[in-house]
Amino acid sequence: MASIAVFILISSFRIWNRYLNSKPIRERIADQISEIETTTKSKTALSMTASSLLKYWAECGKYPASLDELTKENKSCPGWTPQEFDKPSPDGFGKELIYLPSENKFILKSLGADGVEGGVGENADIIWDTKEFKN
Repeated sequence: MASIAVFILISSFRIWNRYLNSKPIRERIADQISEIETTTKSKTALSMTASSLLKYWAECGKYPASLDELTKENKSCPGWTPQEFDKPSPDGFGKELIYLPSENKFILKSLGADGVEGGVGENADIIWDTKEFKN
């Protein structure tokens, strides 16, 4: 019986010690809110840019070679008139989106806080991958 009491006491001490040495709850919540905010901004930037790319494809029958083409008049596509909201926004971390076009689809990426492929938490990549469209 005494060994159980000692075990409970030691376990309680370890838990309490871990609690005292961890970040305060306010800081942990603030970190989570910040991560959610930047992820949401990144997803919004991806969806707005994807919308502009799909609009470009509908008008021109192809995807632009670069995101810069979304903001310029295109002589080979007279139906394309860029609007202010067609300008690609940076992701939630202030970094440019990665655009990988192919003939009938595209991939947009935000590489997270660290700007490196892969990662978890706020370093995780957010990817927008379209299905293949055909004219």
